[in-house]
Amino acid sequence: MDGAAAVVLMLSAMAVLLFGVESQQRVCYSGPPPEPDPDNPEHWMKQVMREIRKRCPGRRQPTPAVTEKPCTTADSTDPEWRLVFKGVAGTGVELYDMWTTMDWNSSYEASCHRRNNSLYQAWRNGQLNVRRVKLSLYEGAIVRAELIFNGAGSDIRSWFTQTRLISSPWDDLKSAPFTGRIGQIFSIDGDVVRGRRFYINNYYGSCEVDKGWLAVNGFRTTCPWQTPTAAHPYPNILYSTTNQKVTWNDVRSNALLKKLVCENYPFSIACDVGTIDVEWALYGREDGTIDCQINAAVPCGDPTTSLTTVQAACQGKPQCAFIPSNTFFGGDPCPILGKYLVVHYLCSSANVH
Repeated sequence: MDGAAAVVLMLSAMAVLLFGVESQQRVCYSGPPPEPDPDNPEHWMKQVMREIRKRCPGRRQPTPAVTEKPCTTADSTDPEWRLVFKGVAGTGVELYDMWTTMDWNSSYEASCHRRNNSLYQAWRNGQLNVRRVKLSLYEGAIVRAELIFNGAGSDIRSWFTQTRLISSPWDDLKSAPFTGRIGQIFSIDGDVVRGRRFYINNYYGSCEVDKGWLAVNGFRTTCPWQTPTAAHPYPNILYSTTNQKVTWNDVRSNALLKKLVCENYPFSIACDVGTIDVEWALYGREDGTIDCQINAAVPCGDPTTSLTTVQAACQGKPQCAFIPSNTFFGGDPCPILGKYLVVHYLCSSANVH
């Protein structure tokens, strides 16, 4: 495909993943235009457009990707950019899968997702000369942040790296170390085990202190800050709204409460107003910093099973109490090691015992 392309990627609470292309040959019409007819200007304009189409085959002004309601999230209207992909958060479909899968399911479009398969396949097959890639984070129709990458010689994955980064809203991102240490991640594939894609992360310690800039969280979750909720349905997109990296737990900490007890000790939570909404739970260990008898920095336990068990005991109730044990959770997730239960939950009021 001739010309060089600039690509847009947009993400937000109502998220859009947008790729577009920009030609370096901005003007392909040359020579004098037809003589204007003062009595019939409309006819003259039609003649000009016919000449442009003759001399610029295949070149068209990009059409806005989405014009129908209710898909009102902003699209690329800048003629220098062409839409390749748009993905909306909170629709129950993995944005990563929609971007990396060869085949496109047209049913996605009912939720306002879009993909220009002609441009996508050309890029994927090395036939699209991409010049720049832009990732834009939107809140409704408002741009919250934009990243621009060098797209020369890239494919559908390789453009998303620190070395290709031209600009971003985060002052500390370009100089941040990405040397392969645990938690230093800058890639579309991201952290597969933890379900974090289009992931730019700086530090892993535990769920409460993980830090980064951007995360697209899918169905699989390992920390409460990425767990889907009514306010942040799956898939959810988190990013720093400051000029530097952010602690992920702070992004999702609105009224989020926590209770932790060692195994075989009484556990109880209560809400003065409203009922309990359990967001995340783990019976086992996240790390070795919490001393519950035999201590070790060996992560163990299943958050999904733990959440289901705690929700069965507490969800929708004003209060609940039980003793976390291997019997209560149906097995020992960490033989020999000391375990604990940690629960993150919400109340309709912040007054919690």
